[in-house]
Amino acid sequence: ACLEMGVPYKLIDIAHDRWIEEVQQSGCRAFLVRPSDGNSVWKRMYDDRLRIMECEPNQVIYPSYKELWIYESKRRCADWLKSHNVPSPRTAVFYQLEAALAHLTDVNYPLVCKTDIGSGAAGVRILWNRRQACRQVWRCFRRGSIARDGDPRDRQWGYVILQEYLSGVTEWRVVRIGRSYFAHQKLKQGDFHSGSHLVAWYDPPKRLLEFVRAITDLGPFTSMDIDLFETPDGRYLVNELQAFFGWERPSQMYLDGKPARYVDAGGSEGWRREQGIFCQNGGANLRIEVLLDALGVQLEPRQ
Repeated sequence: ACLEMGVPYKLIDIAHDRWIEEVQQSGCRAFLVRPSDGNSVWKRMYDDRLRIMECEPNQVIYPSYKELWIYESKRRCADWLKSHNVPSPRTAVFYQLEAALAHLTDVNYPLVCKTDIGSGAAGVRILWNRRQACRQVWRCFRRGSIARDGDPRDRQWGYVILQEYLSGVTEWRVVRIGRSYFAHQKLKQGDFHSGSHLVAWYDPPKRLLEFVRAITDLGPFTSMDIDLFETPDGRYLVNELQAFFGWERPSQMYLDGKPARYVDAGGSEGWRREQGIFCQNGGANLRIEVLLDALGVQLEPRQ
């Protein structure tokens, strides 16, 4: 994206022992960050080192540290949603075995169990009855749970995430980058919407865009994907917040068969519909535009 847009850049190896010196000597005005979500070790490394960078008064990180702190952590996401009173499926996070087992006696089945890290439903299990649920809870607190295709050494243990199972819902993915919004429906394959790679291109209701704008303004988040459920009675429930996600196409919304976006024009103009390709390089071009605008930098027209 930087090459295409003529933006000078340097690459910094944040995993290197001399990463602090690389940051300090880079001369960069801001740092575009793309954390790895492969395992919990790398997740912690990024969280720790980006926190150090954020504490420096003259260093700008994009997406913001707060967005990246929630990224690929379903525990943090659940707590953030609850603390901000955002409508979401009932989710309980337990760090005590006895409390988790007691919870299983007073819930409806099936239940959804999730690992903290794991994309595309890789760490999601449906527990159809109390017996299955008890077995899974014991596993989470003893041997630990591994997301599908995850590193076998990366057992996630000592906690359990349990979420209510919602039937008959539609799942939307809505992406906000700056003032640009993209939306599509995630179609179900088997038991899951996530990871199905099946989408439906519908013109999203304006109240859906407004719902996402209100949530991201709480952050404030300007580089965020919100996966949410629409219930049969028309309610929206947020399932996950992710600063990054899989981009399988150069556009994340098609209207009347053409790539498009909605722009939050503000004021009386409201939502402005624009045709075009806006999601090149996994959305990196658009993120760079947002960052440069925040820095007050205007690029010279390329010849």
